[in-house]
Amino acid sequence: MRTIPPAWLHQVRHGGTILTPIDTPYGHDALLTLTCDGAGSATGHLIKPVAFMKLRGQRHQPPWKSLGWPKKRLPVADAPPWKHHRVTADPAGQRIYLHRTQ
Repeated sequence: MRTIPPAWLHQVRHGGTILTPIDTPYGHDALLTLTCDGAGSATGHLIKPVAFMKLRGQRHQPPWKSLGWPKKRLPVADAPPWKHHRVTADPAGQRIYLHRTQ
């Protein structure tokens, strides 16, 4: 997946989990887990890198910014650990940001 379909967010009950691969700008996909609030929004994080063949309709690459990734990203070699990538999704779209815990 490149973006989380809003329909998924409405179909999962409060506390339910969405587990899906998501496209990343780091040269491979990542496994994403989201916990839904039952009102059409969800939050979660990336778990680990994975490799999947893209769906036919998702083989064209739109700009990463339009997919919710931050404007400024680190080079692939300097990418932070997966657990630092946080994801929020709601009907307005998805946002992916870095959350570093010290």
